[in-house]
Amino acid sequence: MCMRKVIFLFIVYLLAQCAPALAQQGAIAYDDTLKVTGEQVLRGSNDTIRHEANARFITLLRKALEQPQSFHHTFDSVKTLSVVTAPDNTLRLLTWILMEPGGTSYTYFGFVQTYDKKKKTSMLFPLTDASASTEKPEQMRTAHTNWYGALYY
Repeated sequence: MCMRKVIFLFIVYLLAQCAPALAQQGAIAYDDTLKVTGEQVLRGSNDTIRHEANARFITLLRKALEQPQSFHHTFDSVKTLSVVTAPDNTLRLLTWILMEPGGTSYTYFGFVQTYDKKKKTSMLFPLTDASASTEKPEQMRTAHTNWYGALYY
């Protein structure tokens, strides 16, 4: 009976030690697919391929950012994604671009991810590019649903 308790406590200890690493694995698991898909968004051979890749990229990135502990994942291997984190680690911007037909303009995409240090939880806000319809953006105050799109780096 005593040996069972020791084994049980040992297993609980191991799980407690591995839990943070396993939680971060959630976002890491998306890196390879995001890397390949991001390259297709940027360098796809035609507009259809780039737009379809962008739709997949949005879905994949959202799923990655919804994973526990994703706020601490840097996405360093996804070169087409720009990640800028506030100095106090409570907010970050993740942005990327999609070349529009004709190759003379871009549409910007992104997410704002906030982090509550006390609760150890994050919230996600998709950014909707409204730069094409925004007049005098330097005088506007906007929300994530009508963001003046830009690539932050």
